[in-house]
Amino acid sequence: MKLRELVVFGACAFAGSAAVHMVFFGGDSTQAEGEADKGTVVKANRFELLDKGGKVRGHFSMGENGQPNLWLADNNGYDYVQLQDLTGMEPIGELRKAIKEVADRKELEADRVVVSHILISFAGAGVPGAKGSLQDAEKLTAEIYKRLNAGEDFETLRKQYTNDTGPKTYTMTSQSRKGMVAAFGDTGWRLKVNETGVAGYDNKKSPYGFHIIKRLE
Repeated sequence: MKLRELVVFGACAFAGSAAVHMVFFGGDSTQAEGEADKGTVVKANRFELLDKGGKVRGHFSMGENGQPNLWLADNNGYDYVQLQDLTGMEPIGELRKAIKEVADRKELEADRVVVSHILISFAGAGVPGAKGSLQDAEKLTAEIYKRLNAGEDFETLRKQYTNDTGPKTYTMTSQSRKGMVAAFGDTGWRLKVNETGVAGYDNKKSPYGFHIIKRLE
């Protein structure tokens, strides 16, 4: 039974990454497994953090409040890192998987693509009226995407949540696509008709936030 999903923040010299995503499971002993940003698989078993080769690179301890603390090996010493509890954040993991799955596809052949979309932006992204942080935007995008997958109506949610003040639908051709946000067209051309996907935030390809896109034609 999954107890909690956690993200480790801090220097992870063995992984070459600033964050390790881990999932903790229940049982007689605390166990966990996860994946660093660069793909290094790490495992925690009996409060020891092991790298892919089985070498111990850190230790866990439980605080008085029941939250785990982590010490990571960093050269000759340890970096203290407090784990952030992300209980209930499973939709974000599903969203990130969905974004990657669509991005990894090949583009479909089509002279034009017609889409509707829900823009979820955040303060500072240059979208009038957008509020909250980037993290808030990702969380809301994940919640909306989950509701869409559960069968809720796209247009109803678009009217309720979008930060886009443009038209209801966008018709893109290979020419008009060049003048749009790159991730918008990249995602639209990878979706089948009536399929919904998400273009994740990227400061170059998708600088205004998250685009939940439904291909109509």
